[in-house]
Amino acid sequence: MIISEKIDEIRKRENVFSNRDRLEDGKTYIPEFLIEESDIDEIIGVLGGIKPVMQDNCFDKDLDRLKRSLNKLEIIYGLNYTISPYKYLINSPNDFCEVVDIDDNREGMVSFSISFETSLNSRSEEFFLKKSKTWDRADEFSRKFGKVMGYPECCLDFGESLSGNIGNIEAMKESMTWSKAHIRSFRNSKDVSDILNIYTVKPLVSHVPCSLDCKESIDYAKKILRLLSEEDRYYADLRRYFLRLNSLFWFYSEFFLLDGEKERNEVKYSDFHKISFSDDVFYGGLTDDLREKMERTQKMLEKGNRLVMNKNFFKVFDGGKEIGRVEKDYPFENILF
Repeated sequence: MIISEKIDEIRKRENVFSNRDRLEDGKTYIPEFLIEESDIDEIIGVLGGIKPVMQDNCFDKDLDRLKRSLNKLEIIYGLNYTISPYKYLINSPNDFCEVVDIDDNREGMVSFSISFETSLNSRSEEFFLKKSKTWDRADEFSRKFGKVMGYPECCLDFGESLSGNIGNIEAMKESMTWSKAHIRSFRNSKDVSDILNIYTVKPLVSHVPCSLDCKESIDYAKKILRLLSEEDRYYADLRRYFLRLNSLFWFYSEFFLLDGEKERNEVKYSDFHKISFSDDVFYGGLTDDLREKMERTQKMLEKGNRLVMNKNFFKVFDGGKEIGRVEKDYPFENILF
């Protein structure tokens, strides 16, 4: 179970960044809470000057810990931060939010932004709030939010193209186009760059690129990986390991990592690992149909060593012997990266 061990290893290695003695060597120190609950890449990107502002969320019950951690970043680096006065109840696989006042007694997420400019934090929180109140993930505030985050223009255009049902709220809910952005990116790609592998744990880009050969997104990912290498070479090597893995992918919250060799529509694998967190509070629940497919796929992968993707189904083999197949509801229900 190499993949499982590597996942545990990368989580433990991240604790290196919480050692305050790193500051004496000119390295980045990140408070332990932010390592656990936020994104190391985003913080390092802002500190390294390649990202103007970052936005993230934490559970409201951890608000005091968040404030203490952000105060440390402010004192050490001069970073500014803004914490939203609202709470986000994310209750759908589509990431649709119910927005309530922060003193609401229901458990939810609190949004915060970090940058060297207070005005960027304010705009980040304003646009995040406005885009979170709509099912239309191609609306003007999604683009404005992405622009403040520094996403490439071509990827902002891609985001606008995702909703084919503008003005029809029920059709948007039904199509779940935003949750399929990763697969649309795959379909847009003439070529594939592993450094833009968004079908794995801890991808290097926080946005969904317009394609997997997007030059600006590749440049950004390379800069992040370079910064990580300068900070901790071993941690960067672990990240490279996950970039090279294959994936049987449904959603960003539901997929199987495969360690093997891929050729066209087939991968011969020696290890796999299931990633599934749709049933957690933050993302809502899986449908019964998808849960059954995921469970059946896991049992098949345990018995096999080769997966073959087809337009309407995929099969798992043990050598030349077929273990089983899973029918798709539509051709791009899932992909093999």
